[in-house]
Amino acid sequence: MNSKQLLKRICYSAILTMSMSLVLPNMVFANFHSTKDTKQETIINLSSDALKQSYYLNISGSHGLKGSIKINGKTIKILVGTDIHIRLSHLLKKGKNIVEVTGSYNSSGSGLQIEFIGPDTQISQESVDNGKIRHNLIIYVE
Repeated sequence: MNSKQLLKRICYSAILTMSMSLVLPNMVFANFHSTKDTKQETIINLSSDALKQSYYLNISGSHGLKGSIKINGKTIKILVGTDIHIRLSHLLKKGKNIVEVTGSYNSSGSGLQIEFIGPDTQISQESVDNGKIRHNLIIYVE
């Protein structure tokens, strides 16, 4: 590959990256390999008008899931089983909201995926192999 082709690819990548924020302004992907005692954290901003629509927290992909989901320190769900689907819109308040997902899962086989999904918004975090869950989603509602 010559320098002209390399420059062209860099420019295309930059244009694609910049255009994503215009097409899907709240789209964030956070995919990390989690190691022992690692906490994953993602920050997102939403307008209070956006909360009139539905936003969900989905947890899937692993067996033996045990733990809890807290919003601003208050437990909203005890996790037991495999797949969890919770509507969060009505639980978020104006200002800073901290959604904490903690616990453990059977790490043999597939990893665990945690998603925050809503209109023009998709955040995905994944844990693989260590069996521990420590995910924080910080949502600022303006």
